[in-house]
Amino acid sequence: MGPDDRALDITGLSADGVTAIGLSTSTGFRGYTFSVSTGRVDFADRNTLPYAISADGTTVVGIDQRLASGGPQYWRAFRQNVGDDPHVIGPELPCYARAVSGDGGVVTIQQQVFQEQSVRSIAMRWTLATGPVPLDPLGAFIDTTCGGISRDGAIVVGSASDGVRPFRGYRWTARCGIELLDLAEQRVESSADAISPDGRVIAGAMYDPSGRGFATVWRDGVPAEIGPSAGITATVVTPSASVYFSGWLESTIAMRWSAATGMTPLNDYLQSRGVTIPDGWTIKECVGVSDSEDVFALAAIRPDGVSQPVIAVIPSAACYAPFAIAGFTLTRRRRHRPVARDPIPCAP
Repeated sequence: MGPDDRALDITGLSADGVTAIGLSTSTGFRGYTFSVSTGRVDFADRNTLPYAISADGTTVVGIDQRLASGGPQYWRAFRQNVGDDPHVIGPELPCYARAVSGDGGVVTIQQQVFQEQSVRSIAMRWTLATGPVPLDPLGAFIDTTCGGISRDGAIVVGSASDGVRPFRGYRWTARCGIELLDLAEQRVESSADAISPDGRVIAGAMYDPSGRGFATVWRDGVPAEIGPSAGITATVVTPSASVYFSGWLESTIAMRWSAATGMTPLNDYLQSRGVTIPDGWTIKECVGVSDSEDVFALAAIRPDGVSQPVIAVIPSAACYAPFAIAGFTLTRRRRHRPVARDPIPCAP
């Protein structure tokens, strides 16, 4: 590991666990890909921030900041095939690409509209044929944010508010548009942050009137609370409906939930599967998990307090063995599918 590893972030992982993406800040903002066969390969263009990679590992999306001399109002969404140059796909106003379908053909875009005393968010869906199209074309909601997207690109989840009532998690399809997710009793607000590849399981949170949050899974539209959500956000839902969370408060850590085990610290789960985690290391974020749940893209906090990008590999994942160090495959500095089911029918 080099002295500039603290300037690395990791942001995503392909479904087969072969290709990870991230961001280096050692020479300005510059995205990178990482795999066992290639090592780390930096993007040719600086000021590209990758947010997500397609399940098949061919397409990366995120923010292009090359024109950002005037500040964040110049951010643009980009999409690029791995190994090619990025292409701007968003509207002229500031925006970024949030998620991408399994084959890279559909991208969700978050647009920011700066008003006199506020910022309005507009969720969009992009394809090569349509360009960026708002998910709420009639303007029924003042703010719409986008979270995850199903593997086939047909379902988008996020949160929406009409400016009067609190934000609610939603599920979008071309046929039904934005449909607000059901709330459990005594819950007044929700968010939808991640979705399973087949689109049937959505992970997020619900909140009571006092603002207390509860991690939630909607299976076929039915909400079930699975634990407290203070300081954690759902980031990945696997084909087997396991949910992974990242901690965003200083006191919170990455977690994993499944129907069989409940909510478990990711440190404990990985150790139970044979991964040896170095003493004093704490897994803070989980940004990607392979479909088989044997390769994990993580951010860990080292004993010296520095955040370290890590690829953790279950020992049985033999393809990674040559680079495994105490069960971790660490990002090294080197220059140069499940089939989606039919959408859930619209509510009557």
